[in-house]
Amino acid sequence: MNILDEEVFSVIMAIIVISSILSAVTIIREGFYRDSFSAIGLLNKDCLLGDYPDKALVNGTIELCIFIYNHEGKPILYKVLYKVGFNNTIPSNTTPSIEPTIREFYSILNHNSNTTFKVNIQVNPPRSIKDGETLALIFELWRLNPGNKQWEYTGRWVHLYIKAYKVPLE
Repeated sequence: MNILDEEVFSVIMAIIVISSILSAVTIIREGFYRDSFSAIGLLNKDCLLGDYPDKALVNGTIELCIFIYNHEGKPILYKVLYKVGFNNTIPSNTTPSIEPTIREFYSILNHNSNTTFKVNIQVNPPRSIKDGETLALIFELWRLNPGNKQWEYTGRWVHLYIKAYKVPLE
């Protein structure tokens, strides 16, 4: 009877050890990707924070840099939509801006990687404006859902307010 008790005890211990390992792996794996997110940042023409332009010519161009970061736990195809709007048409964390898209930029990123790229954008307001009117240069981050092959708004965006002028300032 001693031999049977030792065998049963060994089997029970093996089940406990295997269950503990599987539980730990599940907890670690879920914890690693539980806080998944995507990020977008706006940088100046030198790809640094600060010293952003505060005015521009209507139909003129501005050089900026866009930063994108993937912490989703898998490779993601991103799309950045550039729009020009106003204070009342900037996006929210659930709804993109209603303004028309002027330009699109694409990047594919592996998990825990980022990219920074320069963009030359035109300041094309969606309607006629007065000299010195404030515009919002809007950059929205979208990702491709591989399951349904549809673009999804991430709820992430950045914008820069500028004053737009029709004639150059002296």
